[in-house]
Amino acid sequence: MATHHRFAFWSRWLQTSLWSYALTGALLVVFDHRAVPFLAGSVNQRFFGQAEMPPAIEPYHRFVYGLIGAFLMGWAIGLAMVVRHGFRARLPWAWTTVAVSIAVWFAVDTGASVWHGAWVNAALNCVGGFFLGLPLLMTSSLARRTDRTGAEVESAQGKPS
Repeated sequence: MATHHRFAFWSRWLQTSLWSYALTGALLVVFDHRAVPFLAGSVNQRFFGQAEMPPAIEPYHRFVYGLIGAFLMGWAIGLAMVVRHGFRARLPWAWTTVAVSIAVWFAVDTGASVWHGAWVNAALNCVGGFFLGLPLLMTSSLARRTDRTGAEVESAQGKPS
Protein backbone atom coordinates (compact mmCIF):
# COMPACT_ATOMS: atom_id res chain seq x y z
CA MET A 1 0.00 0.00 0.00
CA ALA A 2 2.88 2.37 0.69
CA THR A 3 4.00 2.00 -2.92
CA HIS A 4 0.56 3.07 -4.15
CA HIS A 5 0.57 6.18 -1.92
CA ARG A 6 4.11 7.05 -2.99
CA PHE A 7 3.20 6.72 -6.67
CA ALA A 8 0.02 8.78 -6.14
CA PHE A 9 2.04 11.52 -4.40
CA TRP A 10 4.53 11.77 -7.27
CA SER A 11 1.72 11.66 -9.84
CA ARG A 12 0.05 14.63 -8.12
CA TRP A 13 3.40 16.44 -7.91
CA LEU A 14 3.96 15.94 -11.63
CA GLN A 15 0.42 17.04 -12.53
CA THR A 16 0.77 20.17 -10.39
CA SER A 17 4.09 21.01 -12.03
CA LEU A 18 2.62 20.54 -15.49
CA TRP A 19 -0.44 22.67 -14.72
CA SER A 20 1.98 25.34 -13.45
CA TYR A 21 3.68 25.23 -16.84
CA ALA A 22 0.28 25.55 -18.56
CA LEU A 23 -0.50 28.61 -16.41
CA THR A 24 2.87 30.10 -17.29
CA GLY A 25 2.03 29.58 -20.97
CA ALA A 26 -1.31 31.36 -20.51
CA LEU A 27 0.46 34.26 -18.82
CA LEU A 28 2.89 34.49 -21.74
CA VAL A 29 0.00 34.59 -24.21
CA VAL A 30 -1.77 37.38 -22.31
CA PHE A 31 1.16 39.39 -20.94
CA ASP A 32 4.00 38.39 -23.33
CA HIS A 33 7.45 39.33 -22.00
CA ARG A 34 5.87 41.35 -19.17
CA ALA A 35 4.92 38.02 -17.51
CA VAL A 36 8.61 37.28 -16.93
CA PRO A 37 10.37 40.66 -16.59
CA PHE A 38 13.50 39.16 -15.00
CA LEU A 39 13.90 36.85 -18.00
CA ALA A 40 12.99 39.49 -20.58
CA GLY A 41 15.54 41.95 -19.18
CA SER A 42 18.26 39.32 -19.28
CA VAL A 43 17.39 38.24 -22.82
CA ASN A 44 17.18 41.86 -24.00
CA GLN A 45 20.57 42.60 -22.48
CA ARG A 46 22.09 39.55 -24.15
CA PHE A 47 20.68 40.13 -27.63
CA PHE A 48 20.17 43.92 -27.81
CA GLY A 49 22.82 45.18 -25.40
CA GLN A 50 20.23 46.94 -23.25
CA ALA A 51 17.67 45.95 -20.62
CA GLU A 52 14.77 47.46 -22.57
CA MET A 53 13.49 45.93 -25.76
CA PRO A 54 13.93 48.15 -28.84
CA PRO A 55 10.47 49.58 -29.67
CA ALA A 56 10.68 48.55 -33.31
CA ILE A 57 10.68 44.84 -32.51
CA GLU A 58 8.21 44.87 -29.61
CA PRO A 59 5.17 43.84 -31.73
CA TYR A 60 7.10 40.89 -33.15
CA HIS A 61 8.38 39.97 -29.71
CA ARG A 62 4.83 39.96 -28.30
CA PHE A 63 3.71 37.74 -31.18
CA VAL A 64 6.54 35.26 -30.53
CA TYR A 65 5.82 35.15 -26.80
CA GLY A 66 2.18 34.41 -27.67
CA LEU A 67 3.25 31.48 -29.82
CA ILE A 68 5.64 30.19 -27.16
CA GLY A 69 2.94 30.50 -24.52
CA ALA A 70 0.37 28.68 -26.66
CA PHE A 71 2.81 25.86 -27.36
CA LEU A 72 3.77 25.63 -23.69
CA MET A 73 0.10 25.41 -22.71
CA GLY A 74 -0.64 22.66 -25.23
CA TRP A 75 2.45 20.65 -24.30
CA ALA A 76 1.85 20.90 -20.56
CA ILE A 77 -1.90 20.20 -20.72
CA GLY A 78 -1.33 17.22 -23.02
CA LEU A 79 1.25 15.76 -20.66
CA ALA A 80 -0.95 16.51 -17.63
CA MET A 81 -3.73 14.47 -19.25
CA VAL A 82 -1.33 11.58 -19.93
CA VAL A 83 -0.24 11.75 -16.28
CA ARG A 84 -3.83 11.88 -15.05
CA HIS A 85 -4.99 8.88 -17.04
CA GLY A 86 -2.10 6.65 -18.15
CA PHE A 87 0.72 7.57 -15.80
CA ARG A 88 -1.47 7.45 -12.69
CA ALA A 89 -2.66 4.01 -13.80
CA ARG A 90 1.05 3.09 -13.89
CA LEU A 91 1.03 2.21 -17.57
CA PRO A 92 4.63 2.05 -18.82
CA TRP A 93 3.87 3.77 -22.13
CA ALA A 94 2.59 6.80 -20.21
CA TRP A 95 5.70 7.01 -18.02
CA THR A 96 7.91 6.72 -21.11
CA THR A 97 5.89 9.31 -23.04
CA VAL A 98 6.16 11.85 -20.24
CA ALA A 99 9.84 11.11 -19.57
CA VAL A 100 10.89 11.37 -23.22
CA SER A 101 8.89 14.54 -23.80
CA ILE A 102 10.38 16.26 -20.75
CA ALA A 103 13.90 15.04 -21.53
CA VAL A 104 13.71 16.34 -25.11
CA TRP A 105 12.34 19.71 -23.95
CA PHE A 106 15.03 20.03 -21.29
CA ALA A 107 17.94 19.02 -23.52
CA VAL A 108 16.96 21.13 -26.54
CA ASP A 109 15.73 24.23 -24.71
CA THR A 110 18.59 24.28 -22.21
CA GLY A 111 21.16 23.48 -24.90
CA ALA A 112 19.90 26.30 -27.11
CA SER A 113 19.86 28.67 -24.14
CA VAL A 114 23.46 27.86 -23.25
CA TRP A 115 24.54 28.02 -26.90
CA HIS A 116 23.07 31.52 -27.24
CA GLY A 117 24.21 32.73 -23.83
CA ALA A 118 20.70 33.01 -22.35
CA TRP A 119 21.88 31.89 -18.92
CA VAL A 120 18.79 32.99 -17.00
CA ASN A 121 16.59 30.81 -19.23
CA ALA A 122 18.99 27.89 -18.80
CA ALA A 123 18.82 28.34 -15.01
CA LEU A 124 15.00 28.47 -15.11
CA ASN A 125 15.03 25.25 -17.13
CA CYS A 126 17.11 23.60 -14.42
CA VAL A 127 14.54 24.59 -11.80
CA GLY A 128 11.71 23.33 -14.02
CA GLY A 129 13.70 20.22 -14.86
CA PHE A 130 13.98 19.47 -11.17
CA PHE A 131 10.23 19.79 -10.55
CA LEU A 132 9.38 17.72 -13.62
CA GLY A 133 12.25 15.23 -13.41
CA LEU A 134 12.14 14.36 -9.72
CA PRO A 135 8.74 12.61 -9.90
CA LEU A 136 9.94 10.64 -12.93
CA LEU A 137 13.05 9.57 -11.09
CA MET A 138 11.01 8.59 -8.03
CA THR A 139 8.49 6.57 -10.05
CA SER A 140 10.74 4.88 -12.60
CA SER A 141 10.85 1.59 -10.71
CA LEU A 142 7.19 1.78 -9.68
CA ALA A 143 5.65 1.80 -13.15
CA ARG A 144 4.11 -1.59 -13.89
CA ARG A 145 5.02 -3.54 -16.94
CA THR A 146 1.97 -4.33 -19.05
CA ASP A 147 1.28 -5.82 -22.46
CA ARG A 148 -0.63 -4.06 -25.24
CA THR A 149 -3.97 -4.82 -23.61
CA GLY A 150 -2.93 -3.29 -20.30
CA ALA A 151 -2.68 -6.67 -18.56
CA GLU A 152 0.25 -7.00 -16.19
CA VAL A 153 3.18 -9.00 -17.53
CA GLU A 154 4.54 -11.62 -15.19
CA SER A 155 8.14 -11.40 -14.13
CA ALA A 156 10.58 -14.29 -14.35
CA GLN A 157 9.43 -15.39 -10.88
CA GLY A 158 5.84 -15.79 -12.12
CA LYS A 159 4.56 -12.74 -10.24
CA PRO A 160 3.18 -9.55 -11.77
CA SER A 161 5.95 -7.00 -11.99
